[in-house]
Amino acid sequence: MGVRDKIVKALLGTPGERAAQQGFVDQVYHGTSKDADFKKFKDSRHGTWTTTDPASASQYAIENDSMGYRLSPGGGYKMEEVNSASRVLPLLARPMQKPFIVDEVPDFIRNADNYKKAQSDWFDQLRRQGHDGVIYPGGVRVDFNNANLRSQFAPFDPANIDKPVIFGAGVPALGMGAIGDQTQYQEAQ
Repeated sequence: MGVRDKIVKALLGTPGERAAQQGFVDQVYHGTSKDADFKKFKDSRHGTWTTTDPASASQYAIENDSMGYRLSPGGGYKMEEVNSASRVLPLLARPMQKPFIVDEVPDFIRNADNYKKAQSDWFDQLRRQGHDGVIYPGGVRVDFNNANLRSQFAPFDPANIDKPVIFGAGVPALGMGAIGDQTQYQEAQ
């Protein structure tokens, strides 16, 4: 195949069609309040949490356990907010191959003194058993492998198929259900 043929082939179809051909077929949303923008997810012990409900992602972006205050770097005792840039990232996901499906948050996590550690320890155990994530009720999923997630707006490059690149700006979370209209995502690009 010549260079021209490769270019023509690359231009055929929309990025969404090419992503679907690679298995990215599930629409999910990731709510975050991290202050700094990020262009890819990092795999972590906590997994990457998403939901099929944009209102739930928006609510999480507005109220979550990573928000808080810290002493201002300028000295003294002036406090400043951290992780207060609430927004929602619309993503495409591949279906999980071997998810662990639960009906609710397990009691040993819900009742733990340090729920985040208990949850991470449990996720580590599930990974060792070959699970690629957890599916909770209400369309909530936790991916252990972020190569299964891509931005809805990422320029699709088959060479990056196994990289969790998410390009594209997040949409501000303005309140319960504030991101329900999909047209604002396309307009933002």
